[in-house]
Amino acid sequence: MHAQSCSTLDVPAAQRMRYWESAIAPYFGRLRGDDDAGSPDFEARCDIYDVGGLGAVRMQVPLSRVTREARDALDSGGGYFKLSMQIAGAADVHAANRTVHLGPGDWIMLDQRLPYTWESAAPASLFGLQIPRERLAALGLPSLVCSRDEALADSGMAPILGGHLRTLNTQLAHVTEDAAHLLAEASIGLLATTLSSGRPHARAPVDALAAVRLRAVQYVRLHASEATLSVDAIAHALRCSRRYLYKAFDGSEASPERLIWQTRLERCHEALRDARNHARSVSSIAFENGFNSDAHFARMFRARYGQSPARLRRGLRAQAQGSRSS
Repeated sequence: MHAQSCSTLDVPAAQRMRYWESAIAPYFGRLRGDDDAGSPDFEARCDIYDVGGLGAVRMQVPLSRVTREARDALDSGGGYFKLSMQIAGAADVHAANRTVHLGPGDWIMLDQRLPYTWESAAPASLFGLQIPRERLAALGLPSLVCSRDEALADSGMAPILGGHLRTLNTQLAHVTEDAAHLLAEASIGLLATTLSSGRPHARAPVDALAAVRLRAVQYVRLHASEATLSVDAIAHALRCSRRYLYKAFDGSEASPERLIWQTRLERCHEALRDARNHARSVSSIAFENGFNSDAHFARMFRARYGQSPARLRRGLRAQAQGSRSS
């Protein structure tokens, strides 16, 4: 997969800390560096991959100390949870009235609306996932969770999630675009299971419904192209009743049926916009993504996107011709 990268190595030494703050701000929000820790000899690199809508981040940093302040909580970084593993080196994270020490193999999840200070006493390597808040909204997550937390350690899930992150870190270059969405759903499902396993028993009923909803979303994304996918099929696969499945979606914008059709429509819309598919018929794309009626597909597509599939395609072709002629 393609990575967006930033490095301070080609930046004048005196400007490196300020450059670094600006370069990573779209992903982590405003992080204010300590000029006395690592600057002006601040040598750092960050590679960010898009894995099905999650940001997979590899980072190498020198001795450094960065702080996220409360006044920056609602900037671009505030829309994400940060799941980060220490690959090499060590760090101390000060947040939520706690100080968490991270050694190699330890991971932490932070709500990026939370003020925190991340301090690396020596050069370090990290890997993590930037997860949009809406992907975890149903779980009612705490502001900070660490693999060393006693409840997680007792559940046995913390090292499983850690192993997943280590594997993802080493295999990113081999992940195909087609597999990225499935991998993202698997990562979120594993994270949700890990965090739920460490919750107090009083929260179990709510967490169980949230887990069912996440599993249902994963199942739909895996099987949306199958014309036989239905609410009954989802309930059967998740080993729950239709009624319980609908209850898991209470308060959300999408019902189980709507989730199925939205997923199919989004994939068709993406495929129609892909230049590699311009020679394919609209029908073939619709049928490939679970629709079995041209008329039904066209009607739902128009309702969702405000135009027919054919009109979208004509507009894209005209736009492409205009670009070539200019």
